Amino acid sequence: MSLAFAAICCVGSVPRRAIPELAGFGAASRERFLSTFWGKAPVLIRRLLDADETRRCCPFAPRDLLELACAADAASRLVEEDKGWVLTHGPFSRAALEARAREGGKWTLLVNEAEKFAPEVEELRELFDFLPRWRLDDVMVSYAPPGGSIGAHIDNYDVFLLQGLGERRWEIEARPRDAAAERLHAGLDVRVLADFSSDQASTLQPGDALYLPPRYAHCGTSTDEQCLSYSIGFRAPTDAELVRSFVEHSAASLASDALWAGDEATPPSTERRGRISPESVAHARQTVAAALEAALHDERSFEAWLGGVLTQPRRRAPGMRSEAVRALSATWAAAAPPGVEAVEEGGASEELGAVVAGELPCDGGLDGPDGVVAAIACGAPDAPALRHGETAIFAFIERADGHHALFIDGQHVSCPADASRHVPLLCSSCRLEPAALREPLQRSPGLRRLVADLIRDDALHEEL
Repeated sequence: MSLAFAAICCVGSVPRRAIPELAGFGAASRERFLSTFWGKAPVLIRRLLDADETRRCCPFAPRDLLELACAADAASRLVEEDKGWVLTHGPFSRAALEARAREGGKWTLLVNEAEKFAPEVEELRELFDFLPRWRLDDVMVSYAPPGGSIGAHIDNYDVFLLQGLGERRWEIEARPRDAAAERLHAGLDVRVLADFSSDQASTLQPGDALYLPPRYAHCGTSTDEQCLSYSIGFRAPTDAELVRSFVEHSAASLASDALWAGDEATPPSTERRGRISPESVAHARQTVAAALEAALHDERSFEAWLGGVLTQPRRRAPGMRSEAVRALSATWAAAAPPGVEAVEEGGASEELGAVVAGELPCDGGLDGPDGVVAAIACGAPDAPALRHGETAIFAFIERADGHHALFIDGQHVSCPADASRHVPLLCSSCRLEPAALREPLQRSPGLRRLVADLIRDDALHEEL
């Protein structure tokens, strides 16, 4: 089969049936989605957004995406099928993209982390508040003229493919493929399946979304001059990644001077010196088993490892915000006893406690993070909402003793006991309303300090 034939989504094939559908995404549809489709099978959700919601949450027009792809801080890509699947990374010049558009042909422009540039897009991620937040990836927006596609491919994560403008036809295979069956065209810049035969197909209109579990081969082709699609992914480590990370975690807890002690008690004869003895095999097995068992049964250590793995930054170098969060955690670990508001550089000031207690006016001269916390705690009319830092991943683990362990961007953030009960609130949404924060901040000195420090370290920021 030639590349020109195989790379295009099923040219000449006739899909046998439409993709299964849900009508709307109300409570009943969500319940059916979780029980029947999530992680199990593809489904097309008709009218996931109504017309007004689609206009609000999917604000880009094709010209907007072309402009965004020229920004230095935008992660943009251009896939040109008609030039042999050439992949070019941005930023681009506006003139170059406009020239590409005038050429016609088959091409696709993609921009990751679109929520950074349009707060309305962040609402798309909040549509799925019944799914684990720590799994949420960024929102990718793509534009393609009629016939444009990135080819038939397989993703290793759950994804919702939402149509924002225009129409796109999706073709999918009815069963997932394992890695051994993922045969790709060699020598291409993009991952295009060498063989793809769709079993199901449907056309999405604005507000419709196609859900795909991992490993389902699929291909979307624009059928409209205005075709803009929004991709909301849900990622998780593979079993191999999880086990590999845990083995490294287990090894890190071993003493550096714990040396090999598995040789035979009796020296072997000359002709058997190359043998790895049964004693050596048993020693190695016992050493590995003991290390893994010890790490598995150390609950706090296991929680710290798992929370770190599941909140590891995905599209940003781990050292950027994580270093600040790590320093914050170290500060808290050495801070005053739980419930005692320490007065030290970088912590909430005495004035903040006095403002919250009503001993000083709400506008009592505080600025920066302390001023933001004071405004929220006092219920000031101009108190801002707080947002998670760009691409930040917040999550928590509820411990057996009822306390909550907070994780941000791969780091365990220690916090005092009086703030622990409010950790789920901090993780509940990327946007924290001042009304929801007001009473917890009034009651908890530790939470005031924690929130101020998170603002100071850019893990939280005030909504402008």
